[in-house]
Amino acid sequence: MCVTSDYVDQRLFFMKKIIIYTFILQVVLIQSIYGQMDTVRSLLEPNHYFGESEYEKEVFLEVEKELDLMSYNGFFVEDDLLLAYISGIYKKIIPKELNNFKITPHVLKSPIINAGAYPTGDVVINVGLLAKMQNEGQLAFILSHELAHFIYRHSLIKYIYRQKLDKKYKSVFFGKRNAKRQREGLSSYSIDVENAADSLGLILFEQAGYDPIYAYQAMQNLPEPDSTFQLPKIIVKLFGFTPSMPTHPKLQSRIDFVGRHLSPEHQPIVPTDETDEKYQQQIKALQIQNIKLLRSLTGIFSSFTVFKLEKLRDALDDTESDYYKTLQINIAEAYQEIMAKPDDAAMTFYWLKKKEEKGKSFFVYSRRKALAYYKNERKAQLLKMLHQAMSSLLDDPKFGYLAHRVLGKIEYQEGHFAQAREHFESYLRSTKPLKDKRYIKSLLKTINHD
Repeated sequence: MCVTSDYVDQRLFFMKKIIIYTFILQVVLIQSIYGQMDTVRSLLEPNHYFGESEYEKEVFLEVEKELDLMSYNGFFVEDDLLLAYISGIYKKIIPKELNNFKITPHVLKSPIINAGAYPTGDVVINVGLLAKMQNEGQLAFILSHELAHFIYRHSLIKYIYRQKLDKKYKSVFFGKRNAKRQREGLSSYSIDVENAADSLGLILFEQAGYDPIYAYQAMQNLPEPDSTFQLPKIIVKLFGFTPSMPTHPKLQSRIDFVGRHLSPEHQPIVPTDETDEKYQQQIKALQIQNIKLLRSLTGIFSSFTVFKLEKLRDALDDTESDYYKTLQINIAEAYQEIMAKPDDAAMTFYWLKKKEEKGKSFFVYSRRKALAYYKNERKAQLLKMLHQAMSSLLDDPKFGYLAHRVLGKIEYQEGHFAQAREHFESYLRSTKPLKDKRYIKSLLKTINHD
């Protein structure tokens, strides 16, 4: 086939027309998206038309389905007293002009420290966050922040943005690339809305009579947002964030913002003992549940689990409390499970060593050096620490049998079968319910056979 210059010119002209028409179409689509976003008004403005538009009804329906599915699968804590307590805090902080809006709290069985407000007025608070907050004032600020998101309708705007991009850019020339750029722009928008929610949230918080010192403390208890690992999967799914897209401002800038509302001579409003005690009673069961949720990550995020548990333990003053002892048992069990896999243990502790030395988490990993470090240095330190911690609980009427089980497993792993037998037999003599009774008996049978 002979390709003439006229043919080439015609093809180039045709391609130019496609590019021009595609660019015009993209501009129209972007304007359409932003046009619908502009129609979403704050609930504090007149004519906000909450829940009236077709796309908003569509969003509400999808959120409702998602929450129903999560509830059906047992993702939420079923505690009417706890939910009533959280609802009571919301009644204090919600502005009078918004009393006709229903705020529905849900407590998600997740150890991640986070919460999220949905376009419908549903607010999901993670067990991890409730366990991290120390009093009602700190929790009230977090709830005020989420209420501000709902008032500004931030999640609805982000949801519309994502849906429109997914629907309208899939079949457009260079569409996926442009959609990615728009999502990256949404990341910047997300940071702006977090700052706005902090501002309005602090106003609502103080108007409800709470002292801003607790807002400051609440911020200090939050983790540095570094990736979507801090977000529940439902939020990631709804709003389409990826780990490379930060969703929050730097934590220190948020702490500084709240701190500017505290004068040097600020005298905190001291809450009554009754208020603090009420909060502690509400979250007592959640603290134990949070430990179990963190333990459920062992095997997937073993090192993450044990370090989180240690942070919780080290923050406690009362070393005789059941909460402290529960943490000690779970920390020891998590370490025992890590040590059961020498390669994983070596990698974990070698990484920690390098991070402490260089201040960086990236380095050239050497399995040989890691195993040598673990076996020659770190393992002996761990075993000594675990024996001391568990031995201190052996005579405890409530936790002694669990300490015997942990020590039995450790001694079994190390090949000290006589000591393992003693601990396992003490464990089995307990009158407490033993969920792994059959498993421990099988280990004893193996020891006796050998």
